[in-house]
Amino acid sequence: MKFKVITAVGTEPITRAEAKLHLGLDDMSGSHPDDAIIDALITGARQHAEHYTKRALAQQTLEAALDAFPDSDDDRIDLPRAPVASITSVKYTDTSGTEQTISGSAYALSTYGESRTVAPTSGNYWPATQDIPDAVRIRYVTGYGATGAGAEYATLPKAVRQGMLMHISLTYPRNVFTPAEREAMETARDSLLNTIKAVKTRLNPKLELEGILRTMFDLRNNLGNDVSNQLVKHFGDKVFRTVVPRNVRLAEAPSHGLPISMYDRESRGAIAYLGLAGEMLRHERSAKPAAAGPTN
Repeated sequence: MKFKVITAVGTEPITRAEAKLHLGLDDMSGSHPDDAIIDALITGARQHAEHYTKRALAQQTLEAALDAFPDSDDDRIDLPRAPVASITSVKYTDTSGTEQTISGSAYALSTYGESRTVAPTSGNYWPATQDIPDAVRIRYVTGYGATGAGAEYATLPKAVRQGMLMHISLTYPRNVFTPAEREAMETARDSLLNTIKAVKTRLNPKLELEGILRTMFDLRNNLGNDVSNQLVKHFGDKVFRTVVPRNVRLAEAPSHGLPISMYDRESRGAIAYLGLAGEMLRHERSAKPAAAGPTN
């Protein structure tokens, strides 16, 4: 079924502050030189997710069009892009070519689940239309965050939100930093490289691999040592010298809602991440003069 946007999204489901936090940018509530870029990436991430999920992820008004009402055997109309909150109007071109508006009492929106089905109420039937394209036009409010019949389903699923944030992170023009758990790296290496290649080709030509961090590492484990050696052999200086060991305090910190630096700054995990921060700062400082080139 065809549809078009009547009233575009006013408020995106991901705020600029959320995106900045996910990107690790300073001064999340203040202005940033990339604010316009970040806003565009938020919109792009939402549109990409809507195309993939076939859902409206923020409140918007759409108009669906069909050439005629369905017949009496199955008079339900499934509207594109759930969750539909309310029907604004149902209009049609009658057999004489005149536009008509159907009374709101003559049809009803299903509110079961993520509602998107409209059908005549008891004792009512869809009228005959002129044999022309788009003779029936249904305007409706849909999207997570909308209010109305489907408001109980208006919370954006966490998985979709995380997917949008990941999309923003991958399309933001900067480098990629990835942790690598030892057991998974043999299969994850090719997947990682293919993902970066695809994003560079389709979305962000400036994306680069910043580095690979070995996490949950145990020197007593032969497989861990083997994979570590393979990483260094394959990626060379892209592998950070810092190694994050297996650490109980690291595993406990998320359940307390705290970063490891606040939960137990003396733990082996906290010390390792502090060392990583220093290593990344040194990399950044050494890269700046090289990027600037020689000076006279």
